[in-house]
Amino acid sequence: MLATVSIYSQLPLEELEGEILAICHHNVTTFLRSVQANGLIEEPDLSQIAASAARRAEERISLAAVLGAYQAGALAVWERAKQEAQPGEEDELLALAGFALSYIGKVTTLVAQAYGEESEAIAEQERDARRALAQALLTGNATEPLAQRAGVSLAPSYIVAALWVGPSPDETMASSSSGRGSGSGIASSVAVRRKLRRLEHTLASQAGEDALGLWSPSGATLLLPLKDVDPQVGQQGVATIVNALAESSRASITAGVAVGAGREGTLDAHREATQVLELARALGRPSGCYVLEDLLFEHMVYSGSAGARRIGAVLAPISHKPLLMETLGVYLDQRRDRRQAALVLNIHPNTLDYRLRRICELTGLDVASSHDMALMQAAIVALRIEALGEQRGDL
Repeated sequence: MLATVSIYSQLPLEELEGEILAICHHNVTTFLRSVQANGLIEEPDLSQIAASAARRAEERISLAAVLGAYQAGALAVWERAKQEAQPGEEDELLALAGFALSYIGKVTTLVAQAYGEESEAIAEQERDARRALAQALLTGNATEPLAQRAGVSLAPSYIVAALWVGPSPDETMASSSSGRGSGSGIASSVAVRRKLRRLEHTLASQAGEDALGLWSPSGATLLLPLKDVDPQVGQQGVATIVNALAESSRASITAGVAVGAGREGTLDAHREATQVLELARALGRPSGCYVLEDLLFEHMVYSGSAGARRIGAVLAPISHKPLLMETLGVYLDQRRDRRQAALVLNIHPNTLDYRLRRICELTGLDVASSHDMALMQAAIVALRIEALGEQRGDL
């Protein structure tokens, strides 16, 4: 068997001559007893085989190798039976072949099930340990023993990325089918799990096994080790990772990114990354990576003083006039380029000038004043954040 299934040769000799040899002997005797019992296999025999398969899963021997060992054993028994068969026993030999096929079918099905259950249990334990470590890092309670249980080396500091992950095409299709009453709720949950598996595998391949992620169907918090790398270079690397995640999940991803000042700064970095993500989404920014420097002005309005939070009131006189609000917003978005703003609005520049004068009359602010224009810009941002936050229910 060692020649046929070479991975077993890597096991300790003590185990090969002990447990492995014992289970091989058990399988042969169980098969022979099943032949005598017309194919019946007793439950204690099945339990011992299942337990052996679970131990192989613990040892990280692949399922293919385990099944290969059973097939190699069955072939060895068949060859020995052919050698021992006497002339005139062809019918008995043929019947034995039928029993052998039935036995190997039942046993390999059992082995695959037991192996899979144990593998899933091990994987869940590992996921739990990694989740616990990620949560500990975000609360400042990470310890070396916790990292060892998760199989992760703690980094001196971390880049934190807060992600919003849109639905994949499979999720969208499943949701649409469910809405038509076709009973696709299970298909939708399967699509979500597939997307999350792709995201987890991509993160591991792009950032290494020491990268951590807390995942949900629509978002994630990533903790990416920053080891002797310039933070700015590290942030650029995050963009590459996010692009790979978006490609593998086939979903739109928006990320807020921040760098922790040492391991103890991970919590602050998480707060900053989350705020940047919320702000980018509320403002309707396109998918991609954002850092605080990309949204400094907007962040000041979003999280500033009580006066900054109430700044939207300066536009109260025109808040019920959507045409004037749209005009002002486009004019400011186009950096006060009246011709470009008129082009976006599909109006004549003179019409734009008229609307701007009307805005000044109603608000008492002057579009020619840098101070007043800065005030209007802040008010527009504040109102957009408030309106889009209420619409999405996530701010």
